[in-house]
Amino acid sequence: MTDSSDGMYDVNAWVDILLDRIKKFGKKSEAVCLATAYNQLGICHIHKKQVEEAMDNFEKSVVTYQNLESSAGQLLVVHFPSLSLANLFVQQGQPEEGKKGISNKRAYTTMGALKIDVIGGKENFWLHSEPTGFDLTHPPTPTSTPVYPRISLNTTTERVAIDPSKTALVVVDLQNYFLSTSLGRPSDAAGLKVVDRLLKHAIPACRKAGIPVVWLNWGLTQQDIEGMPPTIVRGFAADNNFSGRRKIGGLGAEVGPVELDDGSVVDGGKVLMLGQWNSASYTPLEKVREHQDICINKNRLSGFWGGTAIEEALKSRGIRTLLFAGCNTDQCVGGSLQDAFTRDWNCLLLSDGCATTSPKYATDCIEFNTEGGWGFVLTCKDLAEGVDNLQTSPTTMD
Repeated sequence: MTDSSDGMYDVNAWVDILLDRIKKFGKKSEAVCLATAYNQLGICHIHKKQVEEAMDNFEKSVVTYQNLESSAGQLLVVHFPSLSLANLFVQQGQPEEGKKGISNKRAYTTMGALKIDVIGGKENFWLHSEPTGFDLTHPPTPTSTPVYPRISLNTTTERVAIDPSKTALVVVDLQNYFLSTSLGRPSDAAGLKVVDRLLKHAIPACRKAGIPVVWLNWGLTQQDIEGMPPTIVRGFAADNNFSGRRKIGGLGAEVGPVELDDGSVVDGGKVLMLGQWNSASYTPLEKVREHQDICINKNRLSGFWGGTAIEEALKSRGIRTLLFAGCNTDQCVGGSLQDAFTRDWNCLLLSDGCATTSPKYATDCIEFNTEGGWGFVLTCKDLAEGVDNLQTSPTTMD
């Protein structure tokens, strides 16, 4: 190990020794401590006394490790059977004024325990720490070995780690009835921009990570129509978001013939009734549907109110985390998300993967409550970047 005259060790050599010792121990983990940090931007040092104290305990207790990113550089997190060990947390300093490059950057250590909070109960919990954010991967117990692979996501509040094998993308109401210009919907509708972002970022990211897509759409039966609450009937009857002279009746009304962009004519069917052209997913999205996707028909604004099969479909696949997209943000998307989080799913809202015709404050309210209590908010690009940096093991990213 490199010695220096100011009573400090070269952290590079310290990390090498840590890695060598780690290989000699098992991987039974009961708690996490931050043992040291490796600053990739320059030469770092740590105090000799801290190294010696940590090494005394290290040989007795280290069990596994993982690399994490932070403003300090690359953090080496070591799992210990106890949180009693003091931790070394490197805070990167700034270059001397007037100097260029990164060669003058130094890192110094402070001591203190890395607190891991368990949020929730025995059957459903998150883990949280200040350096790493929220862990939503759902290991068997809070002290189990960390789950990999995992996706680390930037959100509007903190970083969030999810398990792709326990995650689904829920696309709400992006149907021909709401989006198709052939029905007279506006060509500059916000919902069409949502489709573009989903096709460019979110859906390809989910395909890459093996995350299924749930197509959660209106799909009514005659029995649904007969039992529909008056409030919903009134709401659809008031829909006037059409351009030109086309007017469409309420739920169950005949749409009539529809001329598509290629000049062909289709029967539009009855408004949002099951199996009709108008109730199918918007055509560009229909083209990217795959066999492993989940298709659920709903008969209320929320798809999680209890009148659909979505809960059974998700639970049968072990899904715990839901990424929400679609229209309208403050109505069917927001209603579904609220019901889902009260039924124990982790909920993340793709803010630019949603849109609404309501005033901006309606979207602000949903996003405010989501990031403040219902779940987390991020963008489609945040999701794609997280998938691109998929962590398949504690020390690797694919």
